[in-house]
Amino acid sequence: MRRLKLINTMKKIKCQQCKKIFLPKNEHTHNIKFCSILCRNRSYQPRVTEWHRKYRDKVAIGGDNKVKCIECGKWYIQVGSHVVQRHGFETAREYRVHFDIDRKRGLTAGDYRRRKGQAVFQNGTVSNLEKGKKYRFVDNDPRAGRYTRSKQTMDRLKKLHLFNK
Repeated sequence: MRRLKLINTMKKIKCQQCKKIFLPKNEHTHNIKFCSILCRNRSYQPRVTEWHRKYRDKVAIGGDNKVKCIECGKWYIQVGSHVVQRHGFETAREYRVHFDIDRKRGLTAGDYRRRKGQAVFQNGTVSNLEKGKKYRFVDNDPRAGRYTRSKQTMDRLKKLHLFNK
């Protein structure tokens, strides 16, 4: 009986995330804003605002240390991560296949790639490269070349007279 009286006197609250009206579980709880943990977690997810978009466009101007995205025409330091996040490609390789870009062509600006390469030696992670040495391909390896090559790669190989098809 006491519980029913408490429920009638308790203040109903509107969830800030889903806008559902709910009763708090406890009469002593104050400053409740969300109906569930799910709604609370959703509210903390970052929101891309118009300011973010304008800033991203301002940053994406051409230069020596940027690469142009073929899909939108803007310039980025890392096109691979950009196309996955903004254009819905699953991987950077899928982007290369879609636009018939050479598989070996980098989607990262040269300056950034050099800085990352130097960081490998400074951080001491070069030992990981040594560990992977046994898995690298060598000349005349039967496992090599089992992927479909892009048109650019085929043209380059024909110029070098390495691949005749």
